[in-house]
Amino acid sequence: MKLEMMDKGVSPDAVTYSSLIQGVCQQRRLGESCDLFQEMLSMGVPPDEFTYTTLINAYCVEGDLNKALHLNDEMIQK
Repeated sequence: MKLEMMDKGVSPDAVTYSSLIQGVCQQRRLGESCDLFQEMLSMGVPPDEFTYTTLINAYCVEGDLNKALHLNDEMIQK
């Protein structure tokens, strides 16, 4: 989906990335969602609250509370 958008000259925004991240998280593919998150940052697209809470929830489901808390702190700072 993202590549199709880019092929048509449309740059993904926070809503696009957040939707993709949520879909990947629902499939319990946390590594892939983290890759999308890093790509989002490298493309200069600032994550919004929905992006952060989606990843925080995914880390909690995986039992990685340290990473969840780190992202929560990052979200609060921004």
